[in-house]
Amino acid sequence: MIYNIPIEPLEERYSAQWARWFPEAFINAGVEYREIRGSSLTTRIETGSVLDVFGTHHYKFSQLQIIMKMLREKEIKDGDTLLFHDLWFPGIESLEYVRNMTGISFKIAGILHAGSWDPDDFVCRNGMRPWARPIEFGWMKIFDHVFLSSRFHRELIERDFLLPAQTMDAKFHVTGLPFDFKEVKRDPFAKKERLIVFPHRLDVEKCPEKFDTLAKACARDGWSFVKTKDVCKTKDEYYDLLNRAALSVSTAEQETFGYAMLESMANGCYPLVPFSKSYASMHIYRGHYYDDFDDLVARTVRFMDESDLTYKDFSKSLACYAPNVVIREMLSYL
Repeated sequence: MIYNIPIEPLEERYSAQWARWFPEAFINAGVEYREIRGSSLTTRIETGSVLDVFGTHHYKFSQLQIIMKMLREKEIKDGDTLLFHDLWFPGIESLEYVRNMTGISFKIAGILHAGSWDPDDFVCRNGMRPWARPIEFGWMKIFDHVFLSSRFHRELIERDFLLPAQTMDAKFHVTGLPFDFKEVKRDPFAKKERLIVFPHRLDVEKCPEKFDTLAKACARDGWSFVKTKDVCKTKDEYYDLLNRAALSVSTAEQETFGYAMLESMANGCYPLVPFSKSYASMHIYRGHYYDDFDDLVARTVRFMDESDLTYKDFSKSLACYAPNVVIREMLSYL
């Protein structure tokens, strides 16, 4: 039995989509599963950036209470798997305590998105590494299977925790993350506008100020530079804007996968990404890299001069991240 343990569903993030995509993929794969949802404190990010600071812990702790009751009542049995959509889950170590004390041999598996092993992640930027790293090190020992978004992310973990190659190969699997580009894309026949977008969160690690500098360096009559978070209040508005935009730019200094750029590509935007971080290890960006800021300016100007403002179809490239593909690969390890 797979016990599906989602992140709190927030429409502004991908977690609400995952809440649909995972069950659909389990059903398509013919896998028996049960879902363990928590109690939501909020439906939006009120404090913090990636998830709501208070809401995410409230949701996770309520899930953990349900899991403990199920373990006590022997609903979770030997051979079952607890599949966490986010393994950075304070309190998850209590499950190892239960395994040690009861001998119930369930598995702990799931996705690691980021943590103190990434110097550009908010965990490090907010001074959490001194206490977070020892906790994470303990988690690494108890996880049975860890699914990672990119080769770059695996290398970050391997380098920071100095884990043996045998352990890395047995536990840490680069599967990518599920992304249903067919659900995300809008009008595939749309005529593009002279619009260049920054599709990311406006957080320090995404470097929105570099996009502002780019806009000034490339100012041209008829062209607009827009940060999506400045003008879009809903996911639908965001996707509609991407559908109108011709070029999507990333200046991120922290990235282990990059949903915003995939969403841009799904809506026919030409992507420009730095040749670094996870982007450099993802084959779908081949031909869409820039080396440094001067190169980004040059490539942006060239695009503005030469673009035919047509919808770019990246469907074949994005198909490798279809939920059925990615989640089936995850299930193959369990």
